[in-house]
Amino acid sequence: RGQHVKEAAESAVAEIFTAVLASSITVITVFVPLLLIPGLQGLIFQPFAMMVMVAVAISLLVAVTTVPMLSTLLLRDEKPHTNGHAKGAYARFTARFDRGYERFSEWYRKRLSWALDHPGRVMAFAGVVLVATLIAINFGAVKTEMFPSSNSRFVRFNLRMPNGTALNITNAVSADVAGRMRKDPRVSDVSEQVGGGGGFGPGTPSTNSSSLSVVLKPSVGGSAAAQFVQQWQAALNGTFGSRSGGSRAGSTTTNRSRSAQFAAFRKIVGAPIPGLQAFGRTIDIIQNTISRGQDSLDLQIYGPDMNELYTIAQSKIIPKLSQVQGITRPDTGITPSQPLLNVSVNRDQAAQLGLSTQSVAQTIDTATSGSTASFLQINGTEYPIVVQLPPDQRRSFQTIQSLQIPVTQGATNASLTSTTTAAAGQSYSLPTLPLGEVAQISTGVGPSEITRQNKQREIDVTATLAGIPLGAAVQAATAIMNSTALPAGYYWQFGQSVTQQNQTFSSLGFIVLLAVLLIYMLLASQFESLLHPLIIMVSVPLSLAGVVIALVVTQRSFGLTAFIGLLMLVGIVVKNAILVVEFTNQLRHRGLSARDAVLQAAPLRLRPILMTTLATVGGMLPIAAGIEAGSSTQAPLGTVVIGGLLCSTMLSLVVIPTLYLWAANHIEPWVQRRRAKRAKGTNGHAVVSAPEPAQTPAR
Repeated sequence: RGQHVKEAAESAVAEIFTAVLASSITVITVFVPLLLIPGLQGLIFQPFAMMVMVAVAISLLVAVTTVPMLSTLLLRDEKPHTNGHAKGAYARFTARFDRGYERFSEWYRKRLSWALDHPGRVMAFAGVVLVATLIAINFGAVKTEMFPSSNSRFVRFNLRMPNGTALNITNAVSADVAGRMRKDPRVSDVSEQVGGGGGFGPGTPSTNSSSLSVVLKPSVGGSAAAQFVQQWQAALNGTFGSRSGGSRAGSTTTNRSRSAQFAAFRKIVGAPIPGLQAFGRTIDIIQNTISRGQDSLDLQIYGPDMNELYTIAQSKIIPKLSQVQGITRPDTGITPSQPLLNVSVNRDQAAQLGLSTQSVAQTIDTATSGSTASFLQINGTEYPIVVQLPPDQRRSFQTIQSLQIPVTQGATNASLTSTTTAAAGQSYSLPTLPLGEVAQISTGVGPSEITRQNKQREIDVTATLAGIPLGAAVQAATAIMNSTALPAGYYWQFGQSVTQQNQTFSSLGFIVLLAVLLIYMLLASQFESLLHPLIIMVSVPLSLAGVVIALVVTQRSFGLTAFIGLLMLVGIVVKNAILVVEFTNQLRHRGLSARDAVLQAAPLRLRPILMTTLATVGGMLPIAAGIEAGSSTQAPLGTVVIGGLLCSTMLSLVVIPTLYLWAANHIEPWVQRRRAKRAKGTNGHAVVSAPEPAQTPAR
């Protein structure tokens, strides 16, 4: 325009200020609903939302102050070339680039002119794309999951020996397996936990089980960690008999290398341990935190009889789940024939002695499992004082039967009681009686654990997933359960891991809708129009096709991080549409017709739209690639933003201007006529308003 550098900077800022302000506030508004997410998900994503909001606000301030000032300093001494030839390699490159861009801009202008003359075809194409996208989503083209799995190198093995195995034998087996794993060159560290719970108090005796926590070396993660689990699980279960996982075809050198690796692993594993069952899985720390330690797939079966529940799970559900690709070793975690002692208290006789079943159970629990009576503090450290009988007085049927139960003074049936006197030098007397006098003791078997939920007995069938998203596993499990006939009084439902995903998706879906509504209200107040913000918001559904295509091509699932990417995408695509619509309004206020304003505004705003799009795509590419350690959890975020932004940009550059011109020619005149009629009816006389330049019909 021939302006001075300073004047050009001032006019440029004035021209784009409204669009930059609207787009920046839009991006900030998108992340406001994230601050309302409750629970653990809110703690994870609220700092991210706050960081983005502050960064965008600061970038707005820099864009309208620092950038114009630096531009005046950098361009102060720049002079145009009078001979028409650029000097220097960089100048020649920029001149060549500008000529290429001008040809592209002219090509875009011609295509846009055709689209403006054929709005029906353009809108029909956009509608077909949107409908096809919704159909693809409805038919499960995009898989869902709670949180993307990371390249975890943490592994856990649950070991189980036959029922009734003594704790010392289980400990020896666990130590043996841990020693074998430490010889594997992929292992960094192994820790053991043997047994758990016991007695009549909280927890159940599990002397036949243990768990190993394995930390692999940093170079082993993702698919390599999954392969480690499969190999050791098969070896410990005695099924590692074939060289699966690779093809027999290949060079002789490759086959020899595989044979050497197979032989080396066989030497490390050693002979199978009789009676040992192993269940292995990788541990994703982030996913485990979000799901609160629940397994990926959890089916809960409810019914009145625990044995029938176990039979249903073992004979009907688990065999079918095991056939689903990606669902690994479903299990109940319960053994139905755990050895136990049944103590049946004679309530009438106990009542005569002033005893209750609770006091009897508490005495047995203290004698066998021990109870904390007090704490001893030494140098600031507290040590628990545990009261428990010596091992030789609590580890046989006879000792439990003769266990002395204290009774109250003045018991009715005093003939059954005896008096425990104090040792020499002490003075106390305590009336007691043997447990066998007040209870019937017998040996038997029963389930190792009885769980109740909502006052009903239930059993959990849990399974870990390998190479399959939770959404696909839920669909397969639903089909299996719907085809399985359960007895009368028995029913099933999904556990916390699945219900939590549904609740989270519902909350985040509401947040996306709330963000769209807030953006529309914000733009309506800034443009002082209800129509133009609606045209701008059309760019949001146009981006869905790109989201679906990107996730399908990369074979990634839609989870929490993808939801955050979708929120970012809403702000970005709306920002591009604002640039076109706002500048078109400026040109119409200067006197141009709607068609001329669109044909001039869209090509002029093409460069900044392409710049922001390419810059965003370039910034998201490292995230979408997911090649760094732990970056696979954020990869769906980058995938959603890249796919949605590219698709929305290509469609919006044609659809938004076309829809804008159609609305200017058909909807705006109708709105003005309605306003004129309303004003005439209110004031009793006609109100004639001068037509705005925007009402000029298209050529």
